[in-house]
Amino acid sequence: MNNKQIAAVFEDIAEMLKLKKDNIFKIRAYQKAARSIGELSVEVEQLVKEDRLKEVPGVGEAIAKKLTELVTTGKLDYYEKLKAEFPEGLSTLKGGGGLINSLSLTLTRSNIEAIRHLEQAILSGKHWYIALLEAIGLWTQNEETYNGRHYRYLIDGEAFDWLLLAERLCEAVDDLLPGEEKLALLFYGKPPIRLSKEKFKKLIGSSKYHQYLNYFYSITVEEALALAVQEEVRKERRTLGYHNEHNLLNEVYQRIYGATKAILLKRFRREKGYPQLKSISLTELNEFTYWLFKYRLNHGDKARVASDTKKALDWFNFFLRPDHKYRRVSSP
Repeated sequence: MNNKQIAAVFEDIAEMLKLKKDNIFKIRAYQKAARSIGELSVEVEQLVKEDRLKEVPGVGEAIAKKLTELVTTGKLDYYEKLKAEFPEGLSTLKGGGGLINSLSLTLTRSNIEAIRHLEQAILSGKHWYIALLEAIGLWTQNEETYNGRHYRYLIDGEAFDWLLLAERLCEAVDDLLPGEEKLALLFYGKPPIRLSKEKFKKLIGSSKYHQYLNYFYSITVEEALALAVQEEVRKERRTLGYHNEHNLLNEVYQRIYGATKAILLKRFRREKGYPQLKSISLTELNEFTYWLFKYRLNHGDKARVASDTKKALDWFNFFLRPDHKYRRVSSP
């Protein structure tokens, strides 16, 4: 198989995972691998022979194994199993690759205008990030289903996930965007240019800006708290001579919320009237994290809540340092 055919298979996998509403990071991994393969100047087959697959951007151990299987056998078992999950006629392949979603897409007029504004602004020479923020300001839908995936941009009518909407808009004009800058924004929340808070607020609108702050100080900070406590537990275990991860997550949740993740997730779903599934989508995970934030506020004493929030912000600011190896930015 040549690189174009291999890239097409990985594009198809990403599209089918979208239809299944699978983990967004998993979908992005296949999309990134497909793009990298399509841009290679050497054939994947040669890289397999020379054991150099991991030199390709976006190709880790799992994807390298799939590439090896595809090149050496001419087929990929994971790909075939995915296709078998969809009824015939749901989708067709175009020109040797690329899944065409047959589901209909309905957009409000204002959101069509938002996408049109984004495209025209970039083509006229405006910086794509500024144009993106302007398009976010024009967008009106709080949630939608697009290409088989459900997007919920506003959680509980209060917390605005601006990066999720940015991802949706970027997908609409993908061929106009600089790949590395776009990935840095969507994967790590790192904007290509720094803007003042006032400028960011003006571009996306006052209402969305306050909803974004709700998202940051609830969901983002709550995630940071879990990571901070997780590191504390790891350090304690290493001090005691333990190096395993057994029951690590349960201990983290017990310390923060006084119950395991499984118990809390069950309560959350019962309150929301959601089915008690074994898996959780990214949309539901964000909603669950927002619920955890409120749960911590309502069930913890004020001093403990303040202390934990400070711990989360300290951890977050530490990883925001420009010299930090794992720098992650999720503010404008």
